Amino acid sequence: MTAGLHGKPPFATATNRGKVMAVNNGGPAFPVQSAAEWQAHGMTLRDYFAAKALPAYLSHVSDGGSAILSRCYAEAAKEAYEIADAMIKARDEQEKGDGTR
Repeated sequence: MTAGLHGKPPFATATNRGKVMAVNNGGPAFPVQSAAEWQAHGMTLRDYFAAKALPAYLSHVSDGGSAILSRCYAEAAKEAYEIADAMIKARDEQEKGDGTR
């Protein structure tokens, strides 16, 4: 697993139908290093990956009509985060396998 700030895993809590669960958010998307330590500002890597996945997902499910898109916003957001979670998992597995980063 990728270490977050100060060597801790980058987890956040989320709810799924009222259940609280840990979600690997990938840590900061754009960390800034000061003289003393890494600082996290803005979105997480999970948010960044989801934002990148969302347009591709919407173009896949869209037939060009806004009526279809307006009905699937919640589904599209959920799918984008599932894609982001898969990207973070693949990234962690690759780092374990080749020892990079």
